[in-house]
Amino acid sequence: MLIIAVLMLCTCQQAVVVHENAQWRGENRDGVYNETGLLKVWPAAGPQLLWSYQGLGDGYTSVSVANGKVYVTGKPGDDELVLFVFDLTGKKITEKVVGKEWNTRYPGTRCSVLVHEGKLYIGNSLGQLFCLDEKTLNEIWRKDGLNDFDGRNIMFGMTENPLIVGDKIFMTPGGVRNNMVALNKDTGALIWSSAGTGTVSTYCSPLFIDGYSVPLVVTYMATDTPGGRGVPNDNKLVAFNANTGEVVWTITQTSGNTINPNAPIYSNGHIFTSTGYGGGSWLVRLTNGGRAAEQVWHNPADKQHHGPLKVGDYIYTTAQTNLGF
Repeated sequence: MLIIAVLMLCTCQQAVVVHENAQWRGENRDGVYNETGLLKVWPAAGPQLLWSYQGLGDGYTSVSVANGKVYVTGKPGDDELVLFVFDLTGKKITEKVVGKEWNTRYPGTRCSVLVHEGKLYIGNSLGQLFCLDEKTLNEIWRKDGLNDFDGRNIMFGMTENPLIVGDKIFMTPGGVRNNMVALNKDTGALIWSSAGTGTVSTYCSPLFIDGYSVPLVVTYMATDTPGGRGVPNDNKLVAFNANTGEVVWTITQTSGNTINPNAPIYSNGHIFTSTGYGGGSWLVRLTNGGRAAEQVWHNPADKQHHGPLKVGDYIYTTAQTNLGF
C-alpha cells in the first residue's frame, strides 16, 4: 500500500503544469521588478544591445516576458492589431492578427499582453478583450465592451490593461448600466456587472487591493461631458467590491481634463494617485476596513504620464512643478 501511495503521489506531481505569468507593470502592477544579477555600474556607452526588431508598426505597449517568450503587440498595417512572439534571443517565432486597432488620433496599440495560466489576454482601443491559447494562439473567447455592454469609447481609445483576480478578469466598458464588469477568465462569461458611477473610462488600468473587510478594485472614471482642457472636471477615484461589483466608495479628484492614465499605487493602507492638466497628486487613506476613504493630502504638481514608482518611503515621478514632499 505504501508503494502504491508513493507512486500515485509522484504521478500527480508530474501532472502539475507550472505557468509563468506576466502582466503590465509587473507582479503587483506597481512598476517594481525584484530582479537579481543586474549591473551595479553601467558602461559609459550604456548597456550592450543584444538584439532589436523593426516592423512592429505603431503602438504604445510594453512587452510581457513569460515562459521563455517575449510578447508584444503592434499595428504594422492600416488597422490590424497584431501579436508578435519572440524567443529570448530575439528570433521571431510567429505573429498573429488578433483583431482591429485604433487608427485615428495617435494610432497604435494601447494594452500590454497579460500572460496568465496558459492564456494570453489582449485588449484593444475599440473596447474589445481577446483571450488566446498561449501555445496555439487560437482564440478562446472575445468580448466587445462597446457592443456587449453598452460601453462608450473615449477620445484616444480605450487604454485599460486587463486585471485578473482569482477566476475574474475585469474590464471597464464605461457604460451607464455596465460601468465595470467581471468576466470568467476562462470562458468570458459575465460574473457581475456594475452600474458604478455611470461615467466613462479614463485611460486608467485598475488595481486590486486585498486584506480588508471587502476586496477592492480601484480605478479612475471621468465625466462623459468634459468641459475641455483647463476647465475643471470632477474625475472620480472609484473602489468597486471585487466580489460583487458594488461601489464601495468614491473620491472626487478634480483636474483640467478627463485624461487620467496613471494607475493608483497602494501601500500600507494608503493609495497614491496623480494626474495632469492641473490635477496634481493625492494621497488617500483607507478607513473602516476599506469601506471608506479620506484624503490625506493633495499636491498641485502636474503629473500626466510615466507611471509613478514607490520604492521604500519615497515616490519617484516626473512633474512640471516641484512636488514639495
